[in-house]
Amino acid sequence: MQAAAISAFGHYLDRIARLLDRIADADNPQTLLTARPAPGRFCAAEQLGIATGFAARGLCAVAGRETPDIGLPANLPELRAALATVRHAIGGISPADLSNRPVTHSAGQGTLTQPADEFLLHYALPNMLFHLSLAYAALASAGMTLGKADFDGLHTYAPGFSFPD
Repeated sequence: MQAAAISAFGHYLDRIARLLDRIADADNPQTLLTARPAPGRFCAAEQLGIATGFAARGLCAVAGRETPDIGLPANLPELRAALATVRHAIGGISPADLSNRPVTHSAGQGTLTQPADEFLLHYALPNMLFHLSLAYAALASAGMTLGKADFDGLHTYAPGFSFPD
């Protein structure tokens, strides 16, 4: 479980890095980053920052390390800095560093205590993916062409492929 958690967080941090590269190459990066998936939701930059933070929030808590404060990034340089900070914070964590002790944490306005494996697999990783998904929705609604292959890095489709309407 511990090795899988480290691998999953690392994989999606790599996907965030790739997405930041795609945003940087766009004609309107800041417009993309300020797009919202729906009214009342965080913008794409904030969603990406929160998703990035969940990797550290999850792994650092279970490893007994301090979670870095990356704030709420608002632009590409801040997002790249947050990603570098999180990668540095979790870079040395090995499966042996992850304990099975309970983790007490905030969830919205509540406080939860969960076993470490439940915290990682039922809270931290799903929250990372939730915010990453909302960032994709915001970016797509702002006109960025994205697909499942962009999200998971595993799917392959022919150029111009789309599902029927």
